Amino acid sequence: MTNTITVTLVSGIQLAVNDVVTISGLSSAVTAGNTVSLVDAGDEGETKFSNAFVAGSLRLTVLSKLVAGTQYTFKFDVTNPSDANTAGPVSIAASGSATITSTAMSKPGTALFGVTNGADPLMVVFPSFSIKSIEQSTPVSSAINKLTVTLTVNYDLKSGSTVTILGLTGSQTADNTALAVTSTNHFLGTHGAWTKATGKLVLTVAGTGTVAGSFCEVTFALQNTAGEQASPTVHVAANIHGSTGTIGVIASGTMTKPGTSLFGLKNGADPLRVLVPFLGAVVPYNSTSIVTMVVQMSYNLAAFDKAKQVSVTLACFHMYLYTSN
Repeated sequence: MTNTITVTLVSGIQLAVNDVVTISGLSSAVTAGNTVSLVDAGDEGETKFSNAFVAGSLRLTVLSKLVAGTQYTFKFDVTNPSDANTAGPVSIAASGSATITSTAMSKPGTALFGVTNGADPLMVVFPSFSIKSIEQSTPVSSAINKLTVTLTVNYDLKSGSTVTILGLTGSQTADNTALAVTSTNHFLGTHGAWTKATGKLVLTVAGTGTVAGSFCEVTFALQNTAGEQASPTVHVAANIHGSTGTIGVIASGTMTKPGTSLFGLKNGADPLRVLVPFLGAVVPYNSTSIVTMVVQMSYNLAAFDKAKQVSVTLACFHMYLYTSN
């Protein structure tokens, strides 16, 4: 992402026109060419420097003298490296009418967006979800199914950031721009935008947002498909919001599924794994007047409610009539 570096200088002696100030230690910065655009340089918009950016050093040529004891602040944009990077030492020196030997520049050493030393120049992290799991409450066809998502991110997600869950296909739940959700401390709001065709749920970070390393649980309900299906592959991604809009992204990654049985169904806890409950085979007993039935159901005793008891009783009665005839 584009990163704005801010430099503040105060010289103990005057620096004259054509003196050179060199800032070194920016080798991990990526620039479009061998110069950068300086913003807020000098007093009242007066340009104080021309520059050359070569081999990780910013070489500033003084265009209008720098008065001793006067503070000068300027900014310039670079692109952060694509991989994680630790902020190394940055030094400054000057040559020309006066010589200032190389000395270390001060860095804030403060956290930014939950990243330790994140305000130090070119301290870069790779934003990611350290935990991104999803599971369901029931695999029964056409049932209302509570899905539980657990997330932990290594970066603050400020208000306005979005988390997108994609791939929850096969549900009967229609498109809904305000699907009800619950989330830890309402970090991810109380509603999300649901799209049935792609199985996409977009959640917007609310309030103070989430803190890097914190645990957030989100639950929402979808109606299972009427037919049997395997659990689809589910992904999660995020857009990280700051004061200037989107300042970073968490790339789409595959969510972790429990892979455990539920109500006796293998992988039944995996999201949108659906089975149509059924009765097993009828096994004749070695008698002309007695029939023994072996019944296998896809749910346990706790789930065997009144409605299911009536359904099974009617099924057994119909089989009795059939065998009696």
